[in-house]
Amino acid sequence: MSKLEASGGATLPAEVVGQEASGARRWIPWVVSLVVVSWVLWPYRTESGREVLLSAFTRASGWTFVVAVFGTLAIWLSDSFATARTFRRWGTRLGLGETCLLRGATALFDVINPALGQAVLTMVVYRRGTPLAQTFAVVLLMNMIFLVQIALVSGLGLLIGGAPQSPIVPIAVGIALGMAALYVAALAIRPRALARNATVAWLMDAGLSGHAAAFLYRLPNVAVLITTQVLYMYCFGIDIPISVALFYLPAMMFIVGVPVSVQGLGPGQVAAVAFFAAYADGDRATAEATVLACAFAATALTTFCAALIGFFCMGTETGRSAINSVRGQWRRRPAETSAAESWS
Repeated sequence: MSKLEASGGATLPAEVVGQEASGARRWIPWVVSLVVVSWVLWPYRTESGREVLLSAFTRASGWTFVVAVFGTLAIWLSDSFATARTFRRWGTRLGLGETCLLRGATALFDVINPALGQAVLTMVVYRRGTPLAQTFAVVLLMNMIFLVQIALVSGLGLLIGGAPQSPIVPIAVGIALGMAALYVAALAIRPRALARNATVAWLMDAGLSGHAAAFLYRLPNVAVLITTQVLYMYCFGIDIPISVALFYLPAMMFIVGVPVSVQGLGPGQVAAVAFFAAYADGDRATAEATVLACAFAATALTTFCAALIGFFCMGTETGRSAINSVRGQWRRRPAETSAAESWS
């Protein structure tokens, strides 16, 4: 048993254990999405502008809905696989079928924002008997692995020629890769200064082998996420080179995941237009409208399919009991949650 498996005595941040956020904090993502979407759509307020945007939606291939259905299913299953295998490695016995139902049920919260879905997943696994510190550590590990992977994917895109003329984004990717390298170095060296922090100590104790295993478990999910987005763009006639997709799409995934908007709505579309308009046909206005239509359609279709999966899983006994088990806990204050849970 590693030190990670044997340590304990930690609590989750207030956001995760369910402290009710203030009214302002609850509404910030909705306000951000509304403001940014309004700004994005402002150029299309005129009749001619609306015609350009509506015409862009008609460019969607008949395969678009097929991509949405099978892409969302593949994302759900690959995420469930990574979640189940990672939890099982650290002693939480979740089968793949059970995890699929749990992740499907929590997908209803992912519809609002992936960060909220992760928080609910943490509470679900905790309420099913896994010590709180262990649950939080594994979820934190999976998120760190995801960030490292998208940095590496962007680095691969940069290596094979996907960088633009502007140096700003390549510099940001270089910084992300540097941080990932420092993270790996810290895992290997295990400096004492970092080990004093309980949260960081969890990641240090996972070790290089633990991170490598979690990396392999999560890799299919990242590949499916990127492939699905590329297929959406192809369905709208956006002929994006693979190198450019690898370079930019991780940034898109990061923007959508940051909990400052609802499902990345607004900021995600702004980034899509900035990154991909150069690869759509037509003049600048037509190209931007095409990318914007693709981005809105992809978000809407993926959200719709994810919600269907969520409602299906919520209809099962496993999904229903999991969500019901956290309803009361979600409203408890952090002080009411035990701070001294040991990992067995």
